Amino acid sequence: MKWNEAISAELKSLDEAYTWDIVQWPKNRNIVSSKWVFKIKRNTAGEINKYKVQLVAQGFTQIYGINYYKTYAPVAYLTLLRLILAVAAHQDWDINVLNFHSTFLNSQLDTSKKIYMELPPGVDLEGKDKVANL
Repeated sequence: MKWNEAISAELKSLDEAYTWDIVQWPKNRNIVSSKWVFKIKRNTAGEINKYKVQLVAQGFTQIYGINYYKTYAPVAYLTLLRLILAVAAHQDWDINVLNFHSTFLNSQLDTSKKIYMELPPGVDLEGKDKVANL
């Protein structure tokens, strides 16, 4: 899979999740910038297994009280993970690992607060004066 195919797959995933609406660039509003993050996934032999592309909003361009009002990120503490794995090993339990594709796309934004993001670099869906309303 080439990079263009990976970008197309990411855009399709975003579209299927109804992540945004393309709207006219609103004047006098802060627009969050975005960028692509590229990563090559390799198998145990070191061969290329997959080209991974992720679109990220550059949150550091947000302004408190305008683009966001609170933050929350559920994070597992490493010590808790180690404890769970130690108990599982002691009890001889099987351990399964899951990878959720497009996990963060399932969260809900407060619809009363408008958040606008520039279209991803290299993607010109509808012209220069358009942005994504998240």
